[in-house]
Amino acid sequence: FLLFSGAPDPTAGASTDDENCWHLDEEQVQEQVKLFLSQGGYHGSGKQLNLLFAKVREMLKMRDSNGARMLTLITEQFMADPRLSLWRQQGTAMTDKYRQLWDEL
Repeated sequence: FLLFSGAPDPTAGASTDDENCWHLDEEQVQEQVKLFLSQGGYHGSGKQLNLLFAKVREMLKMRDSNGARMLTLITEQFMADPRLSLWRQQGTAMTDKYRQLWDEL
């Protein structure tokens, strides 16, 4: 292993001035949220969505530029949920679990 004079040490890690940012797999986030919503709050899906919300809050706190994008992806999946338009058309209320998730969002 050879280090050149003036070259940064590749094993040193990120600089304290570097932005906090990691690769966001948008497709995976969309699929996870769609799956959790399709489970209707059962099998721990509500808990999993709350963990995603917590991750978004953590990312925003760390000023990770992916935090806002992740929140947008989650919101888009909520808006695309077919039950939402069904409840609107029928004039029926959301289930308590679903309403709690919307409140968190």
